[in-house]
Order: sequence, then C-alpha cells, then structure tokens
Amino acid sequence: MNSTYCCAIYISKATLPMTDVVIKNILKKSRANNLERKISGYLYYDDGHFLQYIETDIAQTLDKLIVVLEKDQRHQIINCFKSCFTGNKRFLEWSMGQIDKNQLINLNLEQQIMNYMKWLKSQNHNVDMNSSKIWNMVDLLASHKKVLQLI
Repeated sequence: MNSTYCCAIYISKATLPMTDVVIKNILKKSRANNLERKISGYLYYDDGHFLQYIETDIAQTLDKLIVVLEKDQRHQIINCFKSCFTGNKRFLEWSMGQIDKNQLINLNLEQQIMNYMKWLKSQNHNVDMNSSKIWNMVDLLASHKKVLQLI
C-alpha cells in the first residue's frame, strides 16, 4: 500500500563561515530533531551553498520546518520546491544524511540540481512548470544512494 509523503528541496547561501565542525554540529542536531519528528533527507554543502532535501509523512511538519529554516541566520534560502507524492519516501533510512562531494564525482547530480535551481531563480521561472525536473533528479540520486555512504 502506497502512502503520501511531502518533501522539499532547497538551496541556500551560507551567511557565516562554514567549517567541518559547524557542518557536523548542524548534522548532529538535525539527526536528533529529525528522528523525533520522523523527518528524513540529506544535506549537501559546497562552495558556500547548501542543498537540502527533506521528507515527512505530515505536510504541517514540513511547513513548520521550512519556517524554522527560513529564520536560521546561518544561511539565506535562494530557492525552494515543495511537493507531496504517493509512494515510498526516497531517503527513509537517513534521518539526515550528508552527501560528500568526493562520492559524487561520478554522479555530479547535486551540482546539477544546485545549478538548475539557481538558474530557475535567476530567470524567474514558474516553479510548477519546472519542478518535475528537480524531482526527477532527486529520484535519480535516490536510486544511487546505495553507493553513497552516510557520513
């Protein structure tokens, strides 16, 4: 039986210096909070930008988390896509995985997603017309998650 889940993917620009220690602390806190709230997903950081994918069974939980993320002074959200789907969550076993850039050399999907979302924002494109491409790229990344190691 398929269930409905809601997800969001966003890119943001760091407003503070991000060291490995800062990123690890973000992940540690996110994992604890996400386990409690039944949220899964991953975080990717590269060159001053975050890409985060989050998913949950409860739409209001996602909406509340987006509000918290928008108020977080460590970054400024550039572009965000939200949607609900019927089926299995993409990253159910990751309370908050971190995808390492070195693991993505062959896949290069995260950078493609970031670049596409930045381009959409710069062109003021309608989210509804273009979001299916974003979700297809996330599906493609999810299909390769077995080769990615949770850090």
